[in-house]
Amino acid sequence: MDKELSVAQEEVSTTVNHIHEALEKIGISESDVVTTSYNCSTMYDYSQSPFVLMGYQTSHTLSINCHDLSLVDKVLETLVSNGSTEIYGIEFDVSNRKELYLNALELALGAAKEKAAVLVGAANLENYTIDDITEESNYSFSNYQAKETASDKLTAGTGIHTGDD
Repeated sequence: MDKELSVAQEEVSTTVNHIHEALEKIGISESDVVTTSYNCSTMYDYSQSPFVLMGYQTSHTLSINCHDLSLVDKVLETLVSNGSTEIYGIEFDVSNRKELYLNALELALGAAKEKAAVLVGAANLENYTIDDITEESNYSFSNYQAKETASDKLTAGTGIHTGDD
């Protein structure tokens, strides 16, 4: 927190730039470090009336894609030793999710055709048609890309990195 917003922003920007440099040194590509949130907040002392402005607090949240699992501990150590104060939301995923999903759909349709053939035979139906195919799932996946909402020109000087599409 600082009395001046520009100072609070500069402190966070400096920290984020140090984090970027340190991550690159251990093998994390710049394109794998993406800003997911950037906030500036006013901080007030609510114990007084009227409320007294204490200063400004700036936060900058990064999403880091680490392709080499052997680097995860080093990434966490690098973040903490370079000024990160919060680490949360560590997730493990596959890089070819879409390909696997489409393959699963193809296999599911094949299994559905086999089941339909058994049901048609058991019901003694000679002619049947498929009128509708519906996919139902409680699975949800969102990969928000900050690049869609922030341009490099608008974010220059803040340390915000939007990554690649």
